[in-house]
Amino acid sequence: MKIIDIHTHMLYGIDDGANDGDMSLTLMGIGYEQGVRGIFCTNHSYGIEDNYKDYHGRFEKLRDMAEEKYPGLSLYKGCEVLCRQKKMPETIANIKNDIYPTLNGTDYVLMEFDPHGKNGMGEMQ
Repeated sequence: MKIIDIHTHMLYGIDDGANDGDMSLTLMGIGYEQGVRGIFCTNHSYGIEDNYKDYHGRFEKLRDMAEEKYPGLSLYKGCEVLCRQKKMPETIANIKNDIYPTLNGTDYVLMEFDPHGKNGMGEMQ
């Protein structure tokens, strides 16, 4: 059995998750000790949009660090896409243009519906 964590804010310096590479490695180690062997770096989509170039570079660096420190641990790209009804055309465009990475390059994304929207329909901006 392979345990995979599909919702982390592990990639450092992108959003409200890990502050730096050391913190990312520490968080990975906690999961690794519990049997996690796959981790999706699913930072908030708005954080990735603001730091798009940094996301990809940091991901590659972190993946190299993880492979060296934690044998058998795989990191995957992804993001937590905040879905707001009024911004769905922009959100879909960002997914199609690979600004918001899908889960390991598949057709799937981790979605979060706007918790402040009226009846879950994302009435906020």
